[in-house]
Amino acid sequence: MKCGNLSILLTGCLTACLLLTSCGDKKEKAAQDLETSGYEATPADFLRAAENGDVRVLELFSKQGMDLLTKDDNGWTAMHLSARAGRQESVAFLLESEVGIDIPGLDGVTPLMLAAREGQHTMVRYLLRKGAKAELKDTKKRTALILAVDGNHPSCIEELAPYSRSSLDTALLYAAAQGRHKTIDTLTSYGASVYARHTGGMTPLMLAAQKGHKDTVQALLDSGANRYAINEHGWTASQVASAAGQDDIASNLDREPQPDELAIKDPEAVSYTHLTLPTKIV
Repeated sequence: MKCGNLSILLTGCLTACLLLTSCGDKKEKAAQDLETSGYEATPADFLRAAENGDVRVLELFSKQGMDLLTKDDNGWTAMHLSARAGRQESVAFLLESEVGIDIPGLDGVTPLMLAAREGQHTMVRYLLRKGAKAELKDTKKRTALILAVDGNHPSCIEELAPYSRSSLDTALLYAAAQGRHKTIDTLTSYGASVYARHTGGMTPLMLAAQKGHKDTVQALLDSGANRYAINEHGWTASQVASAAGQDDIASNLDREPQPDELAIKDPEAVSYTHLTLPTKIV
């Protein structure tokens, strides 16, 4: 080998060694800084830093080589935990580090869904403005709107409703069945129909009456629900309640109609939607 080539080869090797040493030094320095900050270079502490909104420490973890897509035992990433805790600064850092805004976690739940479920309406607004998709569904067919209803969070519903027009009726049916009376007025004010129908022609009022949700029944009546509409078996909400043993509700519903409570005549005013009942998440 010629001296010139040998010199180039040695220079290249020396440069590579210096780079490797430099990278190693940076990782070691980052690990030392983490320890000084009260964290260890572990996935658990990385996730804790994200949940605490400690961006400086997140930067150290990134320099140390931590996988930003690390999940905890429940299937939540740093993005999920940051969203659940309302830590906008952590979410911003992760987005800048090219972590996907709709990254799926447990059951395919996205950070937006989890924030909605936990009532983090400011975070919900932030994620939506950053491009999170409100109409995505998890593996149990739940949208962020459904999870906001499940958590009884009208403020989150207000943020999600303009992005979730196709899910409003389903959300109202779910709210009725689960007794989420605080969400009824918000859903209907954004366009959810009290005439929506579930399987068997069940209206939201019928579902609430069947389950014995008195406050929800009243909320639906206040929102214009028709107590004299009938399902596919020809039963009114009162008869549905009576068959389910909800005698108090049946008695309240079974009275003489007021002029504005007569059954609707226009079939186009009735919408049909299939309701998939969501289940709890960790």
